[in-house]
Amino acid sequence: VKVYSSGVSLLGGMLLSDACDPNLDATACTVSATPTPTVVLTPTKTPVPANTPSPMPSFTPTPTPTPTPTRTPTPAITTPTPKPPASPTPVPVPGADTTKPVGPSTVTPTLAFDWIRGRYQLTVSWKPASDNRAVTSYELLRNGAKIATTATSTSYADYDLKAQTSYMYQVYAIDAAGNRSVGSSPQYVNIACYWVFCGLQ
Repeated sequence: VKVYSSGVSLLGGMLLSDACDPNLDATACTVSATPTPTVVLTPTKTPVPANTPSPMPSFTPTPTPTPTPTRTPTPAITTPTPKPPASPTPVPVPGADTTKPVGPSTVTPTLAFDWIRGRYQLTVSWKPASDNRAVTSYELLRNGAKIATTATSTSYADYDLKAQTSYMYQVYAIDAAGNRSVGSSPQYVNIACYWVFCGLQ
């Protein structure tokens, strides 16, 4: 087949140029193989959605906890137990007299007749006692029983007598504080009578 055209002839899917004439020049009819364009399938890009920026979370500051005030413990009120008042120590009275007198001495009995009373009397006399302050009285005992107390006198007349009877006399001294002395030495007497006359034996 011959095709002449000023353009391009398609022969068996090949392109021939206008100057190709096989009768003229066989080399001029060299078929230029035009490559069939390769269809490159370009994949359709799936549109990537634009990254919508996530909203930044708003920063809420953490509130600072208010410190709880420390309570100062209230001290317990302790009621003191009342103490009993202390008993005062007895203070001795300044100058208190605790000294006993020195007892009287030299007790002397004397028997005589009392013409006024008409009876015999036995007078007991003694020497005064001594004391750091003063002797205020004397006690006279007969046979162990008190028969008289004298203020300052150092003698006593005993009328309660019986004939043919023995008696024992003793004298004690007492001061203002009530201190009592030791008794004097006992003095023994015996009254003997003959008819109406009596005497000491």
